[in-house]
Amino acid sequence: MPKKGCSTRHVYSKVRSFSRPYENKKFIIKNLSKLKNDLEKIVINKYPELKSPINFIKKAHGLEFLRMTGSGSCFVAYFKYNKDSISTLKKFKKKYPNYWSVLSKTI
Repeated sequence: MPKKGCSTRHVYSKVRSFSRPYENKKFIIKNLSKLKNDLEKIVINKYPELKSPINFIKKAHGLEFLRMTGSGSCFVAYFKYNKDSISTLKKFKKKYPNYWSVLSKTI
């Protein structure tokens, strides 16, 4: 996450349509990697400096998927193996020292 946030008001003002929500929670959990954030494209267009760190993470070994949270600018990367997440975090912190990043575990 860069040390600046995205304007939620601005991001939502650019939305023309939203994806249809899923009602089945089992589907959501099993297919989380197939879901998307409708606001992500708007945020990346408004803040093109996010493209580089996003692409860096997308190339990471062992990445399952990457998603922007809410209206940005925080992104969450999901890895299958802890060693891949640790390795990526170290590389990310070295390449992007001005970005806030943390390792956490899903439960």
